[in-house]
Amino acid sequence: MQSLKPKVLEMKALLERGWCQGASARDGDGLIVSILDERAVQYCLVGAMDKVCESNITSPEVTTLHDLIFESIEDPNPNEYEHIPDYNDRPNRTKEEVLALLDKVVEVIDKGESVLR
Repeated sequence: MQSLKPKVLEMKALLERGWCQGASARDGDGLIVSILDERAVQYCLVGAMDKVCESNITSPEVTTLHDLIFESIEDPNPNEYEHIPDYNDRPNRTKEEVLALLDKVVEVIDKGESVLR
């Protein structure tokens, strides 16, 4: 799992520069663009993961990272989320909450614990 930490930190750096909802990526005008588009400056949580993992969504590494993120969600209503985008795109969700989730993932990785069930 330790090999995932650089990916999570890279995701966090992308989201610190620009976070969005309702799309994987947006340009400086807020228009939806591909995560691979050089104009992309904002990413959602999954868009950032896809970007740093080079859209290799079928790799075991990406599957594990996805599961770590999903299982690290701490929320009063966890059953509201079937998928990571449900968490990211929830009304009133903040960038700070999404960054805190990635901090939690790094903490889990550092402790060598798995939250995967």
